[in-house]
Amino acid sequence: MRPSRADAAPAAAVADGSAPIRIFTEARLYREPAGGFVTLDRSSADGAWRPYRDRWADAQLVARVGDVRPGDDDALSVGPIEVRPLPYYTGPRQLLAQLPRLVTAVIRTTSDISLCMFRLPGPIGFIGSLWCRLRGRRYAVEVVGDPVDVLRSGVAGSAGVRLAAACGVVMRWAVGGAATAHYVTEQTLQRHYPASRATSTHVFSNVDLHEDDFTAAPRSERPAIRRLIAVGTHDQLYKGHDDLIRAVGLLRADYPELRLRLVGDGRHSALLRSLAARTGVEDRVEFVGRVDSRTRLRELLDTSDLFCMPSRTEGLPRALIEAMARGVPSIGTTVGGIPELLPAELLVPPDDPVRLATLITRLADDPRLAAAASQIAWQTAQRFRPEEMARRRSAWYAALAELTSRGKVPVEANRGDS
Repeated sequence: MRPSRADAAPAAAVADGSAPIRIFTEARLYREPAGGFVTLDRSSADGAWRPYRDRWADAQLVARVGDVRPGDDDALSVGPIEVRPLPYYTGPRQLLAQLPRLVTAVIRTTSDISLCMFRLPGPIGFIGSLWCRLRGRRYAVEVVGDPVDVLRSGVAGSAGVRLAAACGVVMRWAVGGAATAHYVTEQTLQRHYPASRATSTHVFSNVDLHEDDFTAAPRSERPAIRRLIAVGTHDQLYKGHDDLIRAVGLLRADYPELRLRLVGDGRHSALLRSLAARTGVEDRVEFVGRVDSRTRLRELLDTSDLFCMPSRTEGLPRALIEAMARGVPSIGTTVGGIPELLPAELLVPPDDPVRLATLITRLADDPRLAAAASQIAWQTAQRFRPEEMARRRSAWYAALAELTSRGKVPVEANRGDS
């Protein structure tokens, strides 16, 4: 297990006590034997919380916390932010078993606080934001995904599909009562989950890129599409890596030189390996595993010809933006915020390996189209330069600071026409 950074005190669990802001997240954290907390998810590591900690030294993170997972040498520190642990669960069955304890714990941690900020969607954010709205408490939300799309993708089984519409109603009500809201998309999530007219809204990606993540220009040569890459978790199948394997299988006879790298891991990795074997492309699919090093990820992207994001649901995908910043020609599906990043000619519907394979062949057969895709990708990624994101984030932090300074103010004054 990688220890917490030497120059930062380890995070500590807090049994009680107040703070100006508590950040409720669906991240899964794990205890370190020596104290402190780690995560296996790069987007939930220290960098995600540092801006809040820098502004509020006593900010607190509220998340489910499990025991240390042995053998995870690549676990990442969440940094020196105080953590209030919630009951740990993974998957619908464990959530159902832990639900009474989870509801009690979330409600308890919404008290004795100036401001609660909930990252939506997710059970923790839903419980906390609904309780705050019912109690007339001000709260903030970060809208990072669409629960309807997530549940309809099948990640929670048939029961989740049946509950999708109801979760959409809950999400709209939760967002509608927020005092301030942050959306990661320019318009997609706003259409489905609008804030009230009185709500202060902020739009910026939660993707935190460095200047080193950008190439100086798009790719100058007309690329030959031979090496595909996809990045995403295998904890669920909503990243569509199974469809990508099937697409490569459809192309194995006509494009024998085609290779695919899958970056990511999770409980469905074995299933994906089995699918590659059954499809006859076991020798053409490389399972890279989880990559936490930005340098290593850049190397993988720079040696790939086409980035594929065949997702069944998305917010605004970090992995796609990272690839576009390197000038990698990119394709995706018509879900979530992906159409905000890619033009229609580089998109296919989800759950359609045949059309995905057809799009790959179009780029493989037309180097000019591949070069144009690189230009489109790189130009679009410029919107996510660090200085522009910093400006937008600063306005969001200022809005949160204003709310924390007001203390416990009834939310009714900010309901508007939600």
